[in-house]
Amino acid sequence: MRPKQAARCVALLNRRQVPVQDELELKQRVNIGWNFHTRARGGLKGNTATLPQGSATLEARILSPEGAHFEVIPANPPPPQAQQPDVQNMIIRLSQKTGKVCIAVLFTPGGSGLAPRT
Repeated sequence: MRPKQAARCVALLNRRQVPVQDELELKQRVNIGWNFHTRARGGLKGNTATLPQGSATLEARILSPEGAHFEVIPANPPPPQAQQPDVQNMIIRLSQKTGKVCIAVLFTPGGSGLAPRT
């Protein structure tokens, strides 16, 4: 099902934080999966994923919708496509959404625990 409207906004705040915001207008009820792939093996706590890799850490925090959380699922496609066992899929699942939906995730190196500053 194609949305009636879809828009993505990506910015760089304070030369440090990257918010990604997707706004959808849906004509009928659908299940939504918003995701990204990573090799980092981190932890999940509420609306936040901490993703360490080497000496660096990236925090991904869901700002919207309220109550949403990350899940980790395998990222391997079905054979005969190339397998990537060291990659995982970080996904936000939203069930039976309709109308206007906003998904916003803030990526911060090292983590901040703070809302973005403008």
